[in-house]
Amino acid sequence: MPKYFYRLILFTLLLVAAPVVSIGMISYHIASQDIERKVNEGNAQILLQNQMRIEEVLKM
Repeated sequence: MPKYFYRLILFTLLLVAAPVVSIGMISYHIASQDIERKVNEGNAQILLQNQMRIEEVLKM
């Protein structure tokens, strides 16, 4: 009886863990891409501001 019970618990855990792990990995991937895109946009904005400041200084 214990052998069957352990196999049943193992099968149930695998059946439940697979979707949870896959959803976690997918959400992590999506979130990391979104954060990377936002950081790149912020860096581009900072570079543009610095360029505008330098051009303003050179005009004066």
